Amino acid sequence: CFSRLVSVNKNYLKTLFILAATVVLLFINPGRIFRGYNCSNLSYDQCEALVNDIVDQFEDAEEQGLTQFALEVPKYDEPGNWPLADNGGERFANALFRHKIIDSYIEVTELVPTEEKNKKFGIN
Repeated sequence: CFSRLVSVNKNYLKTLFILAATVVLLFINPGRIFRGYNCSNLSYDQCEALVNDIVDQFEDAEEQGLTQFALEVPKYDEPGNWPLADNGGERFANALFRHKIIDSYIEVTELVPTEEKNKKFGIN
């Protein structure tokens, strides 16, 4: 296959070798292409439990018929409670509504950082 491409496209020989080298590198080390979005260095299980808890809070609010609520998240010592920043509530609400995880848009009036969530998920 590659030899046929080379014989047909001698003008693009350098481009074909670059393409082939790129494909080989992608197969050698595919795990380094995309990195997980985890700024707080939590384990996969901790991240999954935290996300499930956030989704559960939205689903509970929806079951109660609320149109807005305060979302409880773990407390971090960074300014603005980074990586669960103060402005994250609207993003959570939009994502869950657009992906049809919740049926109606529920406004997050505030993110409430709590030590209880840290204990629940083992976050230092």
